[in-house]
Amino acid sequence: MKKFDVAVIGAGPAGSTAANILASSGFKTALIDKHYFPREKLCGGGVTARALKFLPVEIESFPFVEIKKVLFKETQTGIEFEIKRDKPFIFMVDRFDFDYFLLKKSIEKGAEFFPGFEVSSVEGNLIKSSNEEIQAEIIIAADGAGGYFVKRNRKYLNFAAAVETEIPLNKVRGKSKIPNARFDFGTPPGGYSWVFPKKESITIGSATIKKGKGINLKNILLKYANDLNFELNPREIKGYFIPLQRKSFPPCKGNVLITGDALGIADPVTLEGISLAILTGKLAAE
Repeated sequence: MKKFDVAVIGAGPAGSTAANILASSGFKTALIDKHYFPREKLCGGGVTARALKFLPVEIESFPFVEIKKVLFKETQTGIEFEIKRDKPFIFMVDRFDFDYFLLKKSIEKGAEFFPGFEVSSVEGNLIKSSNEEIQAEIIIAADGAGGYFVKRNRKYLNFAAAVETEIPLNKVRGKSKIPNARFDFGTPPGGYSWVFPKKESITIGSATIKKGKGINLKNILLKYANDLNFELNPREIKGYFIPLQRKSFPPCKGNVLITGDALGIADPVTLEGISLAILTGKLAAE
C-alpha cells in the first residue's frame, strides 16, 4: 500500500488542477481515476475565459477554437441577441484532448497517476478499490457526476438531464454554414439547446432541469437539429446527467474536500461546470 500526503480522486479539470498545485508545492500527491486516459467525456466543451484564469498551467499550446460571437435566443418570446467581443470569451475544446492535456501537466509536476482505480470505499485515510489501497492524510473528491461521492450525497442533489452528439464538419449537409456558438433557451422546456463549433466537428445538444415523461430530450434534439438544417444520426446521441445542489452541504467532511460536479455546483442556468470545477479544485489544493 502506498502512502501520500494528499490523494485526489478524479482526473478531470478539478482533480488535475488540484494535483498540479499540490505536486508543484512539494506535497506527495496521488491522482486517482477509474478510467485510462485519454478517455471520452460527454460535455459541451465550452471553457470560459474565467476558467482559464484559474488554471495553474500555461495553455498557449492548446488548440482551442476561440469564440468571439454567441447568439442567444429565447424560444417562447422569440427574443434574440448576439454578444460580440474583440477578444474571445469562450474557448471550445474536445474534452478527450483537454482533460488529457491537464492530466499530463499534473504528472509533469510530480503527481503520481493511478488509472483504472475505481473507488469502492473511503474509510478515514484509506481509499480502496477492488484490488488496491492508497493511504492519504487528506483526500480531495473530484470524481464527477458518476463518482463515489455523488452517490453518497445524492440526498443533497438534483440532476439535470442532457443529450448531445458530434457532427464531423465534413458531414454538415447542404448549404449550411459552420455556425457561431448559439444557445436556444426554452428548447427544451426548462432548459436550452446549443450548437458549439469545434476544430473538426460541431457539438449539438439539449439539456433541461425539468423532469417528466412528457419531455423526450432525444426527439427534441432531433427536431432542433433539423430546424437548423443539421442531420443527426439518432443512434449517435448520448445522454448524461449534471448534478445540481438541491440544498447546501459542507464541502469539507472530515479529511475530505469535495469539488466540482461532486459538489453539484454547475451554473443552474447554463449548466456550465468547468470553470467552477477548476476553481474549487484550486481552492481545495490551496
